Amino acid sequence: MKLSRGILQTVYVLHVRTYRETSLIADVYSRDRGRFSVIFKGIRSKRSRYSGMVQPFVPISLSFLGKSDLKTAVNLEFPSKPFSISGKNIILGMYVNELLYRLLEKYDPLESVYDSYESLLKKLESLNNPIHSLRAFELNLLKELGYGINFHTDSISGDLFSPDDHYNFFVNEGFRKTFEPDEMSFWGYEVQAMASGKLDEVGPKKVLFLTRQSLASLLDNKPLISRTIFSGLI
Repeated sequence: MKLSRGILQTVYVLHVRTYRETSLIADVYSRDRGRFSVIFKGIRSKRSRYSGMVQPFVPISLSFLGKSDLKTAVNLEFPSKPFSISGKNIILGMYVNELLYRLLEKYDPLESVYDSYESLLKKLESLNNPIHSLRAFELNLLKELGYGINFHTDSISGDLFSPDDHYNFFVNEGFRKTFEPDEMSFWGYEVQAMASGKLDEVGPKKVLFLTRQSLASLLDNKPLISRTIFSGLI
């Protein structure tokens, strides 16, 4: 599909690699078009006015041309300042980028995911410990991909969760009542809290277990590079 030079899209870089001597190929994410691949011709040249500016966490406005799956970026603009993310939050941001790069289908505009991604970048910029915001992003991503978790009824009985009972979580199934709880079992009131978005009322290791197991099944249990780096830092 050949697109007009006048159509501007705001995009974020998810993954980038060098191409030939002076160019870059990037997978970018936009609200209207979803994830797609573009080539930034000549941008690594010392004479390019945009050298070094095509980076993660930088809002970029561009239009693009081409009939093939690999588009050519033109009309570059930088409408606002980059998100100033530092410390371990950089690794969290790279983790999120890697998730989107691995899980999003091309040209599938999941507007809610894009909006929650921008919201998360703001939290990574402003908060020292944005872990609850990260988990909320992961849960929303699962929902928008069609793998949302049922936080309302027992997957076996169909009953509403009882605050004082224990439940175990099973990927692609949901929560089941258990009479032999372990350290990763959830109280019913914790499941109810997650249904209301109150992740801070649930043990962080439990929420991590929930999202990690669910995402691993979509990633075919192949490890994420960014997660390995973050674990090493911890």
